[in-house]
Amino acid sequence: MRRWVVWLLAAGLVGGCGDKTGGSSADTADGGDITEPSGPVPGRNYPQVELAKRKDAIEISGHLAVPGYDKGVLQIDVYLPTRHIEGKTPLTTKQFDKPGPWRLLLPAGTEKVQLYAILDFDGDGPSAIDATAEYPGNPIDVREKRTDIDFELDKHNTKLPPPGDANGQDRPPWERAAPAPAPGSHDG
Repeated sequence: MRRWVVWLLAAGLVGGCGDKTGGSSADTADGGDITEPSGPVPGRNYPQVELAKRKDAIEISGHLAVPGYDKGVLQIDVYLPTRHIEGKTPLTTKQFDKPGPWRLLLPAGTEKVQLYAILDFDGDGPSAIDATAEYPGNPIDVREKRTDIDFELDKHNTKLPPPGDANGQDRPPWERAAPAPAPGSHDG
């Protein structure tokens, strides 16, 4: 078995650690970047912290408007073009404290992406009760720096709560019913 592994490594059929052909995105010992052979690897997530260290990262930016915003964490998810994003790993994500100007980085070699914004009301991670918006110009050509990607998120654009949601806890905060009075209490 060991001979097969050594042979595969020697033949270049399996990438080793720090190998340029293995799709790694690490830095070389001399400080140069190792780029993906033909763009980003589908299904891989590229953290913004990692991309910030790369000289060849592509910058995109714009403005995200959220009329009536009063609380919550905003997140922009970036995907390689696909028909359905459900269950897919985003290429990268970035969170923001409030609406307004945004900026994020993409791996070198990225040609087109799709953008989605999420307003996480409770700051507990995206869920069905959070508002979402798709950039209307998807997919976006990002082979060069872009600074004109402006879109709007309607805070009422949420998915329906799961079936059997009796108490409204899975509904957006503005749709939740007031809690029922405790037994034996008198409102009046």
